[in-house]
Amino acid sequence: MNIANFHLITNHLPVVGIIFSFLLVLYALIKNKDEVHRVAMLTIIVTAIFAIPAFFSGEGAEHLLKKYLASPAEWKKLKEFIEPHEDLAHIAFIFMLFVGVVSIVGLFLFRRPKNVPKWFLGVLLVLLIGVGIVMGKTGNLGGQIRHSEIRKDFKAPEKTKDNTKHEEKEKHEKDHD
Repeated sequence: MNIANFHLITNHLPVVGIIFSFLLVLYALIKNKDEVHRVAMLTIIVTAIFAIPAFFSGEGAEHLLKKYLASPAEWKKLKEFIEPHEDLAHIAFIFMLFVGVVSIVGLFLFRRPKNVPKWFLGVLLVLLIGVGIVMGKTGNLGGQIRHSEIRKDFKAPEKTKDNTKHEEKEKHEKDHD
């Protein structure tokens, strides 16, 4: 496994963690059980920890891409997608760490026998929505680096004889199943 593989694997963890954390905080608000409140805040903290290797492996993945995987002409085009991804990743990383610190403060302030107040869980929900939007946009920009099919300027290739024959064969097989 190289640094680019590591980056691709680890950058999904905070995105999924944010979604899971949001659902857990929402559940904690509905159920109003102290144990669920604490588990939700611990999940946010773990998600913030997962953001650390995702963020710091990005630079290495960029260098690997530049050195071994992209031609100079391709690199120039890829740089148009890497720079906005990198800029937003800085914001997303700081935002995620901030939400993690807020959760740590919440665990400390609302330790037993105090219950976590609903207003605090509401603040966490709002923060999770915000960081989720920023992380989602960051992930989309990162995906555009190597997936031209999700770029705004993507145009499907014109039909050729080869892919028309393939479509006809698939339709024929489907009709006879």
